[in-house]
Amino acid sequence: MFVGVSPCYPDQPLNGYDPATSAYIARMTEPPTPARAALYDSAIVRPLKAANVWDLFDSFLLIGMAVDSQGANLNLIDANYTLVPVNSPTFVTDRGYNLDGVTSYLRTSMLLNSLAKFKQNAGHIGVWCNSAQGAATGRTDFGAQDATARTDLRSYNTVAGDVAYRLNTLTIQTATTVANELGHTVINRTGSSAQSVYKNGAALTTFNQASTGLPSVELFLGANNNLGVAGGYTSRRYSAFHVGAPLTPQNVADINGILSAGLTAVGAA
Repeated sequence: MFVGVSPCYPDQPLNGYDPATSAYIARMTEPPTPARAALYDSAIVRPLKAANVWDLFDSFLLIGMAVDSQGANLNLIDANYTLVPVNSPTFVTDRGYNLDGVTSYLRTSMLLNSLAKFKQNAGHIGVWCNSAQGAATGRTDFGAQDATARTDLRSYNTVAGDVAYRLNTLTIQTATTVANELGHTVINRTGSSAQSVYKNGAALTTFNQASTGLPSVELFLGANNNLGVAGGYTSRRYSAFHVGAPLTPQNVADINGILSAGLTAVGAA
């Protein structure tokens, strides 16, 4: 399937897709079907732009909407920050990577201290989980830490079933008890002390906790990166992941609704 642009009108893809959709598809070694390509365009790219959130992301991964692992590893926004599977997680079409909770995880190719949009006192990270591991102490959905700062999420933590996280600080916070880890969890920092956490588009809790810095090591998905050593492995499966600038409550609700529609359409929600 040809997804290039018109030589006479370079802003207009020959297939009518948004240019960002065409660029995303062009990076895939196995092109999606026309129906799937149209879904990327109509359910994800155009709605993100219409909601004025497209420019807020460093990375936006549609892992569960991909037809193969190569496509699942690609950043929708641009050619940067490709996922790198470690220790052979199994990719399942229209679901995501099955992690084993023992050694497998996903490198994000992102150093949080070098991103354009995500900053120490202004940034967010969100993840969509579509398989349950259950409440578990120390099981990290994503994480990066060094001696001065840590960013991580435990979307369903301990027998209490709370959400636990750090966002550019060494102090862990625990949010409102949740039913499970399924769905969309977002941690958000809008100031040097202001933090918040969202579940499926709704705010759970806000905290005043000062940031201490940006972790200098790569962010891992499905594990924590402690100065280059992976740990806290999870067997949860993730169908979407995004990182970028801070979000308003409306931004979070919009992104949640867009992801819900796209992932539901392929059975990856």
